[in-house]
Amino acid sequence: KEKSIGPPTQYLGNKAKLVTLENGQRCWSFSSSQYVKNANNNVEDYRQTNVLGPFGRATSPWPHNYRPESDVTPELSSAESLYFQSLIGTLRWIVEQGRADLVMETSSLASMMTLPREGHLNAVFYMFAFLKKAA
Repeated sequence: KEKSIGPPTQYLGNKAKLVTLENGQRCWSFSSSQYVKNANNNVEDYRQTNVLGPFGRATSPWPHNYRPESDVTPELSSAESLYFQSLIGTLRWIVEQGRADLVMETSSLASMMTLPREGHLNAVFYMFAFLKKAA
């Protein structure tokens, strides 16, 4: 069985690869692309199951002039709130894996986790549309 065990190809959702640097030093390289792709597929499945349609076009991580603290759209149901909180956790992990361009947006929406609204969930979907475009 030892022969069936090789170098890891994935670690905590990241692609893992052993690389050699210019100075000859060998080290592990990690990429979050696989985790982001899987997260996007899960969000697309949710949107399709709930008849929300495909992602729109996103050219930035944040909808233009969106302010989550001023959002007065209807509150999410309990099930939708749990889903929103789950997506915030996913975005936090994506940030932890190196997507620093999403820090402010993820943090702002995370502060809305106690009373999420439809606009907050749509902003999260917008972030995933941006991630899909950037992938």
